[in-house]
Amino acid sequence: MIQDSVAYLRSKKLEVIYDAEHFFDGFRANRDYALKTLEAAFDGGASYLTLCDTNGGSIPTQITDAVRGVTVALPRVKLGIHTHNDPAARWPMPWPPSTPAARWCRGW
Repeated sequence: MIQDSVAYLRSKKLEVIYDAEHFFDGFRANRDYALKTLEAAFDGGASYLTLCDTNGGSIPTQITDAVRGVTVALPRVKLGIHTHNDPAARWPMPWPPSTPAARWCRGW
């Protein structure tokens, strides 16, 4: 369904940025499935894949590990990252040095 939806939008000459909501939670729970969703969006033609820490519960090392896992599994994708600081952690979110593969970052 992801690949078909992205491909449909691309067929209409639209740019698609795939927002993988809850990605970091999903990656920790089921890495293979989380990667398959990204691969489907990429195969459908998404310009960027945005990895989202939707509920703000990830710490920088978890984000780094997941981003590294994505870049190893899908080396040709263009990544973005969208994080939150919901737990009011002492570190800023996003923490760009922890996400060197991300081409753009957005945080709250």
